[in-house]
Amino acid sequence: MACKEMSKETSADFHVPVSCPFTIDEIEINGLTNSTTYLIREHDRYGEFPHIYAKICGTPSFGTPNINPSLRHRKVCWAPSVAVQNELEGYKVIVLSDTGCGTEVPNSSPQPPPPTQANDEQRQCKIRTEPAVWNIRTFLEYTINPGGRIPYLVMTTHCHYDHIMGIGRLPPTSTATDYQDSKDHVSDVCLSDGSARPRTTVLSSSYGESFITPYSNLQDHSLCDKLGLQAPRYDVGIWAADLSHVIFTHPTISSSSPAKVSPRPLPVSITTPLTILHTPGHTPDSLSWYDSDLRLLCVGDSFYVKETAVTQDAKWGPEPPMPVIFDLESDLGQWWWSLKKVLGFVRVRNAETEKREVRENEGLQAEAKDHDEVDTDADDDEEFVYIDADELAPTTSNKGVEVAAEERARPTLPSHSVEESKEHANAKTVSKRVVTGKQETRTQQTGFDIPSPSKRGVIALPILSAPEGRHPADTDQADDVWMMVVDPVARPRPQRQLDHPPRFGLNPVITSHRVQPGLPVPRLKREGIRPPPHDLSIPQVQTQPQGFATRRPRVRLCAAHTTLSVDAERAILSIQRFMTRILENDVPCRRAEDGPRGEERWIWDDALSSSPLSSATQIDTDVTTIKERRDTSVHAERAEPEQGHRRGTSMVMSATPARSKSKHSYSYSVVAPLSVINEGRRNILGRHRHRHPAGVV
Repeated sequence: MACKEMSKETSADFHVPVSCPFTIDEIEINGLTNSTTYLIREHDRYGEFPHIYAKICGTPSFGTPNINPSLRHRKVCWAPSVAVQNELEGYKVIVLSDTGCGTEVPNSSPQPPPPTQANDEQRQCKIRTEPAVWNIRTFLEYTINPGGRIPYLVMTTHCHYDHIMGIGRLPPTSTATDYQDSKDHVSDVCLSDGSARPRTTVLSSSYGESFITPYSNLQDHSLCDKLGLQAPRYDVGIWAADLSHVIFTHPTISSSSPAKVSPRPLPVSITTPLTILHTPGHTPDSLSWYDSDLRLLCVGDSFYVKETAVTQDAKWGPEPPMPVIFDLESDLGQWWWSLKKVLGFVRVRNAETEKREVRENEGLQAEAKDHDEVDTDADDDEEFVYIDADELAPTTSNKGVEVAAEERARPTLPSHSVEESKEHANAKTVSKRVVTGKQETRTQQTGFDIPSPSKRGVIALPILSAPEGRHPADTDQADDVWMMVVDPVARPRPQRQLDHPPRFGLNPVITSHRVQPGLPVPRLKREGIRPPPHDLSIPQVQTQPQGFATRRPRVRLCAAHTTLSVDAERAILSIQRFMTRILENDVPCRRAEDGPRGEERWIWDDALSSSPLSSATQIDTDVTTIKERRDTSVHAERAEPEQGHRRGTSMVMSATPARSKSKHSYSYSVVAPLSVINEGRRNILGRHRHRHPAGVV
């Protein structure tokens, strides 16, 4: 992720203290600003550093509860719940993608809010009183949900502990009972004014319903039992179908001013731009979601790049590389199928964008052509005068050329002198080209047919007319009766007012050599076209057509770890290639520590040293554990943010990577049980099981 994907509204603007284990940044992606979509990152004690996405959705204004007509016949997820209405902003809901590890720490140094000017309302609304305890709920209320009056809709990308443990910190769902014994029960279910806090709605994949229900399955498959954790108890309000659109609908309840606003009898529906996709593989209940507003696809834990600028610039220090992890419940065959499905989904969206762009450009080109034709006709009319041939007294010369009557020409054309007449009579005859509607003929023309310039500097070119007293037999053969008037003397032309909009033209634009002229860079790369070399010593002149449609962005991809914004299609293709190389034993690998269930696990990474280590002692020292966070006791002390917590993964990096990476390639690392890889090899490549992976270092 590049820094440009983040807006200026960051944790510093929310006055988040350094000791807080969360950060927040508003996402600006694909040129969209004020997206009301945020990336929240958590500094947890397990070294997961999960990505939590928050999007504020709402109705456009007060009293407009309706259902989008375009969605009446489409697959829709209905979220029955409640929302709080603001008279000025309409109804709102905060959609969360996962909730993190459930980190909760006391605020070590609560500070009073900094002083502000009384008239600076925008600054005041961002300043909150720091909570006594930091968790996902208090952090959201401190930043984007002041007062906690906006309800939450939580989309779980899958059921692992680092994605669902934060649900236990949010207001309870309709059937949650684990708050009965909580000492913070009152603050969790009630607002500061004593009114009921909006309940939380949870959305999960309908494909994996049996994987997380009943509760005993959730406790087991979330890996909470392996860490000594208690999985949160919550009710799944929405079992989302594949390719369904998320609509948050509910009966309304009291607002911030219960005495002024009475409950409305009609349900209010908030149409979100989110589409759910079933993507099993990492776990059976894995899902992805697509935000059509941002053109952003989130794939959860299905895959993610090893490290990004986000992980290297974290406020708690650089984070170690993050491998894509599979466990015994993972199915590489399903994972591969889900990748192909998501790739097709992305390509359809990209193709729709390109087709729409082509249609818009064609429309603008047609409009520009129409304007050019109008201007051409108008300009041509200025250079011609219409002569009525029937009013002229034609006289046929010996050469068969009809000329205008001498009497009509006298007022504007001077009479010829005798010397001029003799001179013209001795002139060599030339052929004149007569253009008709269907054919071209050539007639002989002498200099006598072209009058000399008048005192006004006007040359009148002769025309052909029909013989006197009759019309041409074939109207298509009728000669044009327009005469062109040429003024050889340069004079300023009168300016006429345009009676139509200005045409779309090509205006030269001076650009520096750093700007590549021609097609946009993404198109150049996709079509394999290299921009021509330029002389760096002089600026380049680029002609850019005015009015052409701006190129729409391609779909971007984010994940539940490390990755915020990469090109979705390229990322999917690159992880497919990397997994294919793993299955074909083309990636360096080495044995890792066994998994939480005692399974044999290996790590595949191009950054591993390609040469064997000198001693078993060095192997044991360098390769200690791949994911110590899942084997850490729940009672271990949480690492302090300023200590720069490091994951327990240690790899030997070669001085020269096994494969060079261009700026458009993506670096991955995979940790998986050997049995899962062998099963995937049979399902994907159709090959027999290998007892030991090749390429071991």
